[in-house]
Amino acid sequence: MADNDIHKLNRYPGVKPFSEKDNELFFGRTKDRDAFYDLIFVKQHVVLYGKSGYGKSSLINAGIIPLLKERKIYVYFLVRFNNYSEKEKTESLSPLENIKKRLDVKVDTKSDFYNIIPNEGSLWYWIKQNQLNSEKTKFIIFFDQFEELFTYPKEEIADFSEQLSQLLYGSIPVSYRKKIDELEDDGNISDKLQKFLYEKPEIKVVFSIRGDRLSQLNTLTDRHPSILQNCYELDALTVDDAATAITQPAKIDDAKFKTPPFEYTDGAVEKIRESIANVQDKKIEAATLQIVCKYVEDTLVAEKGNSVITEDLLGNITDIFQRYYEALLNSFTAEEREKIQPFIEDALIDGDRRNSLTEGYIQNSLKILPGQLAILEQSSLLRKERDASGRILYEISHDSLIAAINKVAEKRRAEEANEEKQLQEKKLEIERLRLEKELEEEKLRSDELKRLNKRANVSVGVATVLALVCLVIAVVAFVFKGQADKEKREASAAEKKALRNLYESNFLKAQDWINKAEIFMKSNDNVYAETDLKRADSLIQNQTVQLSDTMEAEKRKKHLYIVALLKSCNKKR
Repeated sequence: MADNDIHKLNRYPGVKPFSEKDNELFFGRTKDRDAFYDLIFVKQHVVLYGKSGYGKSSLINAGIIPLLKERKIYVYFLVRFNNYSEKEKTESLSPLENIKKRLDVKVDTKSDFYNIIPNEGSLWYWIKQNQLNSEKTKFIIFFDQFEELFTYPKEEIADFSEQLSQLLYGSIPVSYRKKIDELEDDGNISDKLQKFLYEKPEIKVVFSIRGDRLSQLNTLTDRHPSILQNCYELDALTVDDAATAITQPAKIDDAKFKTPPFEYTDGAVEKIRESIANVQDKKIEAATLQIVCKYVEDTLVAEKGNSVITEDLLGNITDIFQRYYEALLNSFTAEEREKIQPFIEDALIDGDRRNSLTEGYIQNSLKILPGQLAILEQSSLLRKERDASGRILYEISHDSLIAAINKVAEKRRAEEANEEKQLQEKKLEIERLRLEKELEEEKLRSDELKRLNKRANVSVGVATVLALVCLVIAVVAFVFKGQADKEKREASAAEKKALRNLYESNFLKAQDWINKAEIFMKSNDNVYAETDLKRADSLIQNQTVQLSDTMEAEKRKKHLYIVALLKSCNKKR
């Protein structure tokens, strides 16, 4: 393909829903488009439901919206909430914030309406601002993939339901009515503005939801009791409608397409229909059909240059989805695939549900490069769109791809589990060999210890005999030492006793000398008295044995008495 053909268009969107600009390629849904359009015009709210892959988003984008733009009766808004993500909950908009962004509200701060009711966060206020800005009174709000609302926290769902109820079923909310009445009583509101405020815009709401999630609408019946009364079921394509959807886009001759016109043989059309039709009713899912046709356009026409598609060229159609995904993965290097495959299979898919992730999270946390994301988007595997806050979101293009991706994912996970098992077995084998080596080393150490232990036992025997001899000697020495210590103590005690006895004897002699001195003093023989007192004091003072406290006290007392007597003798002389 030439470089200037890179940005040319596909005739078949593949897994992506048809967009508004694809309306000329939107074949096979004329009856559904007209019937659904008529139902919208006669009912205030309509539920469009059908299985995933039947083309609900495509019917709105490429069927209903082009009609609305052509007839210019209603102002429309297309709202999608995207699945609530716990990984990015700090950046997620609430459902009401999402709607406000989609309504693209531009507030005129100079208007009388703003002066009376400043910028306020209700659905009614935002619609009135649009009514003021566009001078239109008829609005349609399309809630595409409405099942995503029910992934949000319950309080945010309840807030959305309450605000939508006030918008649909009343002319003006009670809180505003009270304020308007107060302004009217004060003469601060013009008749023109009052008429505008009470002029109820015609609001229509379309809820597009998967058929298997239809019961979730029951959670809104407290505020919207008739929400399930007007339902339109979008069924799979009939055999004839499928043939139209297959053949007609291929016939368009326009240079904006990446391939020249081509055609299918009747046999090729029949093979496609039979290969992908439901077994029970033979009807065909629109998304599945588009994937097959895009494969034909990209591979058989653009790459291989075929202008007539035959049965033989188609090959095995039932494997197209898996082959398409595996071929895309194989276009990356092994190193790139190690990151990209888990990103697709584990991060963007949760069971049977698609996850929407922001470009920033994918690049910063999952380390997927911008060029890799571009390849995945250009291949139609991923769909890129901006949410209401302007963030770029990526998700798997359609639910119909999930089964094929999960099948490849199961194979990858099984291989990873087997690799992990082999790795663990290898680790166990290394550990076993290490333990065996340690066991052998331990055995050698044990043998050496036994040999040393035997030698030690001999040494211990000798040491034991010597120890016993030493012990006997020590016991004998201890006995003799004890006997010697005892005799020494007894001798010391006997010596002390003898000294005490000697002192007591001297003490008694000293008392005799004192008595004699007292007799001499009475007869004024003071010289003899003094001599006897000194002898007595000498006997008392000259002792070498330790005395008891009582004896020491008596000794001091006797000494003082002798000193006193000596002084008396000296005075009389």
